[in-house]
Amino acid sequence: MNVGYVIYAFLDQNYNPYYIGVTKNIINRKRLHLYKITQTKINYPKFQKARKLMKEGFGFVMVPIISGLNKKQAFEMEKMFIKHYKNLKNLTEGGEGATTNLYKGGRPKGYKHSEETKRKLRDAQLGKTFSEDHKRNLSKKRKSRVIKMSTRIKTSKTSKGRINIKKYKLTSPENETFITNEGLTKFCEDNNLTSSSLHKVLRGESKHHKGWKITCL
Repeated sequence: MNVGYVIYAFLDQNYNPYYIGVTKNIINRKRLHLYKITQTKINYPKFQKARKLMKEGFGFVMVPIISGLNKKQAFEMEKMFIKHYKNLKNLTEGGEGATTNLYKGGRPKGYKHSEETKRKLRDAQLGKTFSEDHKRNLSKKRKSRVIKMSTRIKTSKTSKGRINIKKYKLTSPENETFITNEGLTKFCEDNNLTSSSLHKVLRGESKHHKGWKITCL
């Protein structure tokens, strides 16, 4: 028998709702919630609350509130209930596809993968190859990406001297020798030099830059 959409609630030890949801099959949805609560480490606030109550001996209580709704009615009433009740563990304001700033990349703030999940993700990437079409599409996407200047400056500051580091041997006009340990860009900033000009020396396009000579180690 089709009862349409159902609005349901998780109840705490005082039988007050702490989560409101919508489903077309409340039996299957309850079974799914219970599986995620007891058999996974998914740290959604509603599951954390349910685990705490179960640990305290109250158990997991999920009850239907209203049934026999069509899709539009269900989502509208879900939003109404979420707005009405206080201190709910919902991550959205309700309705189909609704999101709030608590979601980061589709997961709640503070969510972390388990070590087992991380291992599986790494293993899945090993040996993966991309077609030439896929590579071209990725290249086009990167080229069309617009990065704010503030982001570029922040990235430059955090990565400078830490990533893509090559070692160079530089000789000063006074014939002193220096080895770069934090990258050429950082060395140039500290010694009033220009990295592009030193690269010309490195390529043989110039004999020196301000009397400095350079070789790659």
